[in-house]
Amino acid sequence: MQFAAQTYQSRALRLAVIATAFVTLFAISAQRSSADIPNPQLSAGVYSTCAINSNKRLYCWGSNSSTQLGLGSNARLSYGTRPYPVKGVTSQPVGVSNGYSSACSLLVTGSVSCWGKNASGALGAKNLGGFAKSAQSAASLIAPWATPSNESTGAGHVCYRDNNATVKCLGANNVGQLGNATNTNSSTPVQVAGITAASAATRATRVVSGANHSCALLDNNNVKCWGVNNFRQLGTPTNAVPFSSTPVDVPGLSNNITQLASMADHSCGIHSGGAVSCWGADSFGQLGDGTVAPFKGAVDVTGLGADARQVSTGVSHTCALIAGGGVKCWGSNEFGQLGNGNSTTSSKPVSVIGLSRPASEISAGGYHSCARLDNNDIYCWGRGTKGQLGNGGNTSSLTAVKVLSLGGVHYSSVLLTKVAGHSNFQATFVAVPPRAGDIKDQCRTNANLTVTIVQDGATVTKKLKQKLKPSGSTKCTTRFSARSITKSMGSATVTLKGSYIGTATMPGASFTQVYTNP
Repeated sequence: MQFAAQTYQSRALRLAVIATAFVTLFAISAQRSSADIPNPQLSAGVYSTCAINSNKRLYCWGSNSSTQLGLGSNARLSYGTRPYPVKGVTSQPVGVSNGYSSACSLLVTGSVSCWGKNASGALGAKNLGGFAKSAQSAASLIAPWATPSNESTGAGHVCYRDNNATVKCLGANNVGQLGNATNTNSSTPVQVAGITAASAATRATRVVSGANHSCALLDNNNVKCWGVNNFRQLGTPTNAVPFSSTPVDVPGLSNNITQLASMADHSCGIHSGGAVSCWGADSFGQLGDGTVAPFKGAVDVTGLGADARQVSTGVSHTCALIAGGGVKCWGSNEFGQLGNGNSTTSSKPVSVIGLSRPASEISAGGYHSCARLDNNDIYCWGRGTKGQLGNGGNTSSLTAVKVLSLGGVHYSSVLLTKVAGHSNFQATFVAVPPRAGDIKDQCRTNANLTVTIVQDGATVTKKLKQKLKPSGSTKCTTRFSARSITKSMGSATVTLKGSYIGTATMPGASFTQVYTNP
């Protein structure tokens, strides 16, 4: 069985059979309608992670080998060990989906923007076959500004649910992953066959994508899948055809699935009562029924009871958010992606260690996992060699570690003093480079800063171009000051906006500084 597991993993790596861990946010009740599931704000890919912060800004961190961080002119960076803002996002992001070498975001305006590797036209006609260094439009929903839908990113294809309850896909189609009854690639969206607005049995509420297959959750709580089937990704009997270019029903789910997740070669769904069923590849026990096999049809996960509130699938592991905010994972654990303090594979759920508060959202990635807590902090665990844990380093962790602030700007010292009868604001701006090492090289640039200070009803705005200097081995710094604001020594509200490394815009940082006599 160990040989089978190794064979599966090498095959997955060789074929880049890796895709998004498409997740859904915390459901208040296991009985919640699938149509009410919010778009994911956190998505772990194979070697990178993306998240939307509380200010509705989109950030990514981890590997950038295929420009999947969306850094624009900073595409030369090999990886980022802390969150960086995605360039080219033209309006407010409402959901994010991260895959192996690309990522996509659904915008409030109804368009799907993607960045990264554009093989087979999965990200749209622009940069066909190349790389999108910043977000580009891949598709538009038929009803812009309507209630936001969702999108999902596979290994070489992208799918999204349109606002008329249909599903459209674009990209690679060699094994039917576009679901339109053909095997022809398409750089423009094509409609998945048989999913229409006609009835509850044909209307899609969600769509998720694995490596070379996708699945839709329908309004009647049934699940249909299409694409490759070599590991029973479609849930069909063992002797079924190796792929299907049109959707087929997943048997054994009792037509009461309320949430759905898929990645690589397995999928999972939460039943209306809170139990979880999974199907597809199982060489590492990622289906969670306590046994290991090359692949299986739908089986029930043991050890969760009816407590599941969210499920997310990785390449060869799975995680569930349970009642009360705890997180349990199962499957492969080579890099600690189960988060339980060791690297032993488990075919049954084990509890994640190190989360400081209850979780509200989870995402299982390639060989790491992440969770957003109820205070918006994000924690990750597992493989970190490409910075995908976002904690400033490039080492793996067997337990959850905190992701650095989704901002990129902070201060090492702040002082408000009185100079010649006027207040004087001084601060040190700190920019942390995207990877460890080479600090002198990374600090050879200017920080373009705009400082706005409001005090006693008066506003002062200063634009500064400051040279960044190395500070130790981990950060770049520069000092700035703003004088003669008002004669008052009361509180001052300070907002700083700036850029660092080319055109990588940093978010605004705002705080209130209270004067104290030193």
